[in-house]
Amino acid sequence: MDKREKWLKKKLPEPLSLRVLVSGATSGIGYECALDLASLGAEVYVAVRNKEKAKKAEEDILLLCPEAKLHFCFYDQSKPESIKALSEELKDIHFDSIVLNAGIYYPKKGSVVEDGTSLTFMTNAVGTYLFFSYFYLYHKDSRYVFVNSVANSTPKDGYESYLGQDIHSRNKSYSVSKRAVMNVFGYALLLGADATLTHPGITRSNILREFAPWIKKAGNNFLYLFSHKPWKACLGMVYLASMKGKRGDYVVPRGLFHFSGYPKTIRFPKRKVYKKYDKLIKLLRSRYGI
Repeated sequence: MDKREKWLKKKLPEPLSLRVLVSGATSGIGYECALDLASLGAEVYVAVRNKEKAKKAEEDILLLCPEAKLHFCFYDQSKPESIKALSEELKDIHFDSIVLNAGIYYPKKGSVVEDGTSLTFMTNAVGTYLFFSYFYLYHKDSRYVFVNSVANSTPKDGYESYLGQDIHSRNKSYSVSKRAVMNVFGYALLLGADATLTHPGITRSNILREFAPWIKKAGNNFLYLFSHKPWKACLGMVYLASMKGKRGDYVVPRGLFHFSGYPKTIRFPKRKVYKKYDKLIKLLRSRYGI
């Protein structure tokens, strides 16, 4: 029995009679989360964009877990109408938990959506807000697992400057988009949702896929040496999606600076999150009507 199996057996000893929806699960921590949940007995719905990657992920999971109960559905988190359509497609299916994992780190330079918003901010911040808002219309009893990043930062010039234009660096768009996810988590709590939050620390994943080959190689070698692997980085997501812990929990890696390690629950930084919460939610409501 390897370390992964030992941890899962200790923390989640009973088979999971749950139905879970995981977004963005064809690779990285999303894939590992879906694999763990399926291996524990959960019925897993995987919401992704790329059908070819979905087929490969399904084959890989079934190879490791032949009894996995998997369903794949397709949408694009950078497109509000696609998120809405997915929520309506799945509105009559009960989900015990919904993992809002889909996101993007470093797309090609200049990648924007129709209104000029960077693809990163649209996918991570706006997409997460819309995914929660549309699904909450039909799934008020589900647990929502928001996936944040250790690299999150407050927008000094306000969230307004991140919508409808692409004037920030890709790193800044990413870090601010992840602070926005924390704001949306706070909003979900104020609505009364069974909302939880986690971040994976730093892990070797597919986040460097848009870089030049030599940068990807060097970056992944660095991540391999100084971070933890995706199977461990996803455990906070698995734990919360399995209905462990309680509403409002914030689960992070237990290592130094929360970069790596097995998950633990810490105090949620309310002051940091709620500082810009009202402006963000009002801004998104006015733009997207939900």
